[in-house]
Amino acid sequence: MPDGTELNSVVLYYAAYSAAVGAGVSATILIYTKVIKPVVLHFSQWYEMLDKVDKIFEEVTPNGGSSIKDKIDHIDTQVQLSQQVQQAMAADTKAALFRTDADGNVVWVNRTYTRTVGRDVAECLGHGWHNVIAPEERDTVIAEWYKAVEDDREFYLDVTLITPTGIRTLVRVRSYKLVNAKGDILGYWGNCSVKDPNK
Repeated sequence: MPDGTELNSVVLYYAAYSAAVGAGVSATILIYTKVIKPVVLHFSQWYEMLDKVDKIFEEVTPNGGSSIKDKIDHIDTQVQLSQQVQQAMAADTKAALFRTDADGNVVWVNRTYTRTVGRDVAECLGHGWHNVIAPEERDTVIAEWYKAVEDDREFYLDVTLITPTGIRTLVRVRSYKLVNAKGDILGYWGNCSVKDPNK
């Protein structure tokens, strides 16, 4: 059996050991409470915020990451491509063709149109088409054209076109409204077919 001295040493050893363990536990609790827990809470809140941002981003860009603007730009590109293909196909037809904006100003003509009126494209655009009408008909045709535009209706009239050298061509001009899905007028598509003067 251990004597009193040894017993005291064992008791002191265990007391020191218990105090060290207690201090270690207290230090661990203190470090967890003051350092680790706030950091964990901080990052937890950070991840929650990131998750909310991700959800907002999904709502703003619902097309699998591509924005609504990207979709609109894609549709606009397809429309422009379609218009270019149509214009290329119409470039060399026998009929003189033109296209206007919603105000009735010419924005495009095909080659047959420029050959018929003896002018280049630039001279035919905007209000340039006024000059290709025979002088004696010009005021009447222009007034009738803009009246049709104002009334949102198609235009149908026999018109004498004239080149700078005086060559005259009688054509039947017919325009068709170009509208969008809402029914808004985007412009007019026109056809000038040569008319047999004997008919």
